[in-house]
Amino acid sequence: MKTLNKLFGAALVASLLFSCNDDFLETEPTEFISSDQIGDLSEQNPELQAANIKGIYALMYQNGTGGTDLRHTDFGQKSYDIYGDLLSGNMVMGGLNYGWYSNVADLTMTTDYNDTENYEAWRYYYRLIFSANLMIEQLNEDGEAPESEEGKVFYAQAKFFRGMSYFYLMNYFTQGYNAGTPGIPYYAEVGEAKEP
Repeated sequence: MKTLNKLFGAALVASLLFSCNDDFLETEPTEFISSDQIGDLSEQNPELQAANIKGIYALMYQNGTGGTDLRHTDFGQKSYDIYGDLLSGNMVMGGLNYGWYSNVADLTMTTDYNDTENYEAWRYYYRLIFSANLMIEQLNEDGEAPESEEGKVFYAQAKFFRGMSYFYLMNYFTQGYNAGTPGIPYYAEVGEAKEP
């Protein structure tokens, strides 16, 4: 029995000493694909750029893109169009349907920056910006627009998504344009901010 315990102990010590090798460690992030990884893979499969843009479009109608999977008011761009209509007075909410948009309709969400509706819109648009910046960096390797026609179309769409997102963020989270005061955080590169 003592011999068996010694053999087991020796095997355990050997496995601990020799099993930790850098070859087994993942050095690339696995949750999100980086712009460098996309660039390398795009050379092998040019359809990856089209899939990337389709992914940005898919963010615009998915549930939970604002970070709250269980809320019925978090379903992409159209939910924030409803926010904008209610906040501007273009639309009136006749009844409180299960509490949906009630904080938006009675304008209480604008008084508390910790309100969930504020978080949803903030996260949704910065998620679009992050995705667009990934695409822009991948297509803009040399600091210039891509040369292929298909690349130019994807590049323009990514720039549009980023610009549209900043437009909505400025409308929802600032009190008007004033050149002397800061507005909202601006991220032109992926490395400046992580995906929210």
